[in-house]
Amino acid sequence: MKNQLLLITLLALSTVYLYSQNGNNYSEVNEFQSIYDQWKLQYGINFEKSQDFYRLIQFIENYKKIQEFNAQNDGLKLKINQFGALSNEEYVQMYLNNNRQQVKSNRITKKTTSIKADLPNEVDWNKKGAVLPTRNQGSCGSCWAFSTVGGLQSLMYIVKGQNEYLSVQQVTSCVPAEYLDNKVEGCGGGLPLYAYQYTAQYGIESEENYPYSNFNGGVADKCKYEKSKVVFQNQGIGEVAQKDVEGMKQNLVNQPLSIGIDASSIAFQFYSSGVIAAKNCGTSINHSILLTGYKTDAHIPYWIVQNSWGQSWGMNGFGYMEMTEGEGTCAINMEVNFPTSVDQ
Repeated sequence: MKNQLLLITLLALSTVYLYSQNGNNYSEVNEFQSIYDQWKLQYGINFEKSQDFYRLIQFIENYKKIQEFNAQNDGLKLKINQFGALSNEEYVQMYLNNNRQQVKSNRITKKTTSIKADLPNEVDWNKKGAVLPTRNQGSCGSCWAFSTVGGLQSLMYIVKGQNEYLSVQQVTSCVPAEYLDNKVEGCGGGLPLYAYQYTAQYGIESEENYPYSNFNGGVADKCKYEKSKVVFQNQGIGEVAQKDVEGMKQNLVNQPLSIGIDASSIAFQFYSSGVIAAKNCGTSINHSILLTGYKTDAHIPYWIVQNSWGQSWGMNGFGYMEMTEGEGTCAINMEVNFPTSVDQ
């Protein structure tokens, strides 16, 4: 942390120096100052005085990059969001998990295989009412817990007709350390696969009974699980084989799925609308989200996903990703899990 603060300070000082050498740059800063101030007010963001000028310059650079990208791309649009004053490198370091553990085979996982079947051209669990409005994980690396809980919420609605937010904090705080990416605590990352294993054993409480408390990051709070307050429990875990697009669609007809993706590109950082194409991102998984639907009869077939960065990201927290074979766009076809129930 000290090294990060030192780096930010050095960047800020160098930025002030460089801009002080060019009067035209100060004119540009003045033009953007009100836009920057409005952005900070909108997102409730404040910086230390020593960092604020550097953040303003980074905001201007991102603003220009987004304008340039949008001018060159008709189908995919970007916008300034809560990451507006972060460089892409800072965004990746602060909000993605670049030390993610590899998925290990799990004997209690039910692996599915695709079969030839007539599938609908479109599936959208959000339209069916099975996906609750997007929440924001904040600065805690709990994307894996939000993806897991999103899958459980949808399954609970499908099998019980009950629509209720479930406890992300329970998953973040209570999944055993041996299953976490840093082997210590849940804000350091984890995998939906192991989270579903935990909830199959212990069940999950409601958000109302066990609310999210790590929005501001830090170390995940101590586990406060109470068995008597469990409102839902999955029977087991399902897994789709890697690169099995048909298997993903077949299982998605039944319920939303937890997936891992590479979210490190500027196209994902500032996504607004349209379809993210394979050319727009890499294939090193560092983020977990929820797969909520697909559309195969569109000009560009795409997946529908729900993120956990609040409703200012994408279209109220949702986005479209191009449906392709192989690893898939942003590695979307490589890590697919879901909870199972005896009532399905």
